[in-house]
Amino acid sequence: MSTPSHVAGTRPWWDSTKDRIPVTSIGVARLSLGATLMLKAFAAFIAACVLGLTLYGWDHTNRLYEGVRAGGVNVGGLSEAEATAKIEKRFAAYLDSPIQLTAGEEVFTVTPRRAGARLDAAGTAQDAFAAGRSGSYWSRTQDWARAFLHGQDRPLRLTLDAALFDAELARIAPDVVVAPANATIQMNRDDVPTLSEDRPGVSLDVSTTRSRFAREIARMGTNEVPLALFAVQAEIPAELLAPLLAEAQTAVDANLLLTVDDVVWRVSANDLRPIVSVSPDGRSLDIARGPVVDLLTRIAAEVDQDERDAAVTVNAAGDLVVVPAVNAARVDVGRTTDGVIQALRRGEDTAPLIVDHWGPPITDEMAATAAVEAEALVDDGLKLGWEGGEGSLTRDELIQALIIDSRPGESLPFRFDFDTAVIAELLTPVLDQIDRAATDARFRLIEGRVTLVGVSAPGRAVDLPLSTEAIRSALLEGKPSSRITISPVVPEITAGMISRIQVPDVLGDSATYYGESSDPRRQNVERASTLENGWLIPPGGIFSYNEFIGEIDAANGFVTGYGIVADEEGGVTTAPVIGGGVCQVSTTIFQAAFWAGFPIVERYQHPYWLPGYGQPPRGMVGLDAMINIEDDWALDMKFENTTGNWIAVVLIADGVNVSAQILGTDPGWLVEVREPAVTNVVAADPKMYYSDSPELPAGEELIVERAQEGFDVAIERIVTLNGEVIDAYTLESTFAPARNTTLRGTRAT
Repeated sequence: MSTPSHVAGTRPWWDSTKDRIPVTSIGVARLSLGATLMLKAFAAFIAACVLGLTLYGWDHTNRLYEGVRAGGVNVGGLSEAEATAKIEKRFAAYLDSPIQLTAGEEVFTVTPRRAGARLDAAGTAQDAFAAGRSGSYWSRTQDWARAFLHGQDRPLRLTLDAALFDAELARIAPDVVVAPANATIQMNRDDVPTLSEDRPGVSLDVSTTRSRFAREIARMGTNEVPLALFAVQAEIPAELLAPLLAEAQTAVDANLLLTVDDVVWRVSANDLRPIVSVSPDGRSLDIARGPVVDLLTRIAAEVDQDERDAAVTVNAAGDLVVVPAVNAARVDVGRTTDGVIQALRRGEDTAPLIVDHWGPPITDEMAATAAVEAEALVDDGLKLGWEGGEGSLTRDELIQALIIDSRPGESLPFRFDFDTAVIAELLTPVLDQIDRAATDARFRLIEGRVTLVGVSAPGRAVDLPLSTEAIRSALLEGKPSSRITISPVVPEITAGMISRIQVPDVLGDSATYYGESSDPRRQNVERASTLENGWLIPPGGIFSYNEFIGEIDAANGFVTGYGIVADEEGGVTTAPVIGGGVCQVSTTIFQAAFWAGFPIVERYQHPYWLPGYGQPPRGMVGLDAMINIEDDWALDMKFENTTGNWIAVVLIADGVNVSAQILGTDPGWLVEVREPAVTNVVAADPKMYYSDSPELPAGEELIVERAQEGFDVAIERIVTLNGEVIDAYTLESTFAPARNTTLRGTRAT
């Protein structure tokens, strides 16, 4: 093929540029070669990058791309299973990491575990594995490159236990949550209503706080998490109450006066304070009904009174007088409350106290009529008559027995009667004139024979039930007189019973020593023994030591001996006294009765223990009986005859011992007496005490008391019959310490 030839002076056919700079052929060749090389190099680079990224993607087909993190844990290059295990391990260590919830300067620590964090490790690994595996090839390669160069962190897939986390917030809430305070109208110290400003509160957004906390856990972080707090405005702002302040001041600027008739009750500002308030919406003044009702209820307690019927009574002078009726009064709390509330709303300082009144069924006029009728029943008194005598009951006496019974609502508002028990008391002087006790026959064992020493005699007594009822009827019927009914009284023991009295057995005995007693004491012991000897006691009867001994005086054969008497210091001592020694006889009889098993009716101990009374076989520590006979009082020793047969008390004083026997018919009792139990021993005072005695010649001294310990003692006695306990008795005594006492004679020789 031939090539177009170049003609000098003409442009080549391919060169259309008019003013092209001339280029040599060598320069063109070089430029073309450089561009070609650069293009080839760039193409090779691009091909290498594409090939490298393709190989990188192919190499991470089953592994996470490099630079990928999950919750801050580097899982790049790991398989999904390896990533799951690594995430689980790291999260387990993270669960107890403290995370601080903050509210201003307040800091509260909560751990993920306490917040109920639950990790889905497999799901988290899946999320991380998905990084760089979606979109176009170009976008995926960009994700690979960014992760490789800068890293890519995926959040943990987890949940929070709302109940546990909310419980943690509930623990924190009291320290951060503040309730809003409404504006109020209150009374100041001067009882003036004042406006208290409102105050916004602070509340906690639980949901937002939970989300913030969850985000921090999702990256396994430990940064502070601010609590989501927001302001809560008061429902009643101060500007809403401002118009009500003047109204409230008007309501309480003065005392409230409650009036009824001429009586006024003053209600102070202190009482008004809980009454006046503002409605919850802050738009009106409230008058609290409850406090008003409470206030009026207290006032009603002073005003209210029950109706009281007129009555008839006897005054101090013995006159029948009318007790005026009292009208009932009741505060109408409901209506009065309405009036008080209205008055306070209007700014008024007075309100009526509404009180209802009504009268009782029995009026003063009815009572006055009854008083006249009652006076007619007793005015003339009542004459009394009986066989062999007469008497009377005066008006003043009958008034004492008058019964006035009011009966409201009945046709006769008063009924009159007489109290028969009071009439019986009024008849006491009549009984003294009429009553004569029956005299029982008395028997005594003399030289071994039952002897009648006192004959029986019938008595008489007023039949009180019949007599008092007759008097009552006479008074009610308006009769001027009444008859006293007298009934005979038959003696229980008569002379004819002597043939049935037998005392074959010794039921109990005792003996006490008096051989070294002084002559006066010896005489008193023997005289008392004589007086007490031989008396017979019927079945069910009571033996009384004082009954048989009579008066202890010179006329009865007693002389001055030594006995226990009260001293000037309020205690007791041994001193000359008429009848000194008679207690030895009462003690001896008591011991015999005690051992025989008789029930003890009355017994008194000596102030201090006398050792001579405790000698065996019948004497025991604490087994004594003191008696005393005065004009106005007495100490006796009594026991009851429960054998069912007659018994005799026999006394013998032979100059050495005084012996007592109780004779009768053996009842078959078994008597067990236990040893005395002595406690609370008090030491005796060893000092010798002296006392002047006009009974002894001057210069003569006589020791009448020796130091003796004081103590408590208990003696238990059990009486059985055929194996069954018929009497259990514990004799208890407390003896004071005795002291050494010497009498010094002062009688002139």
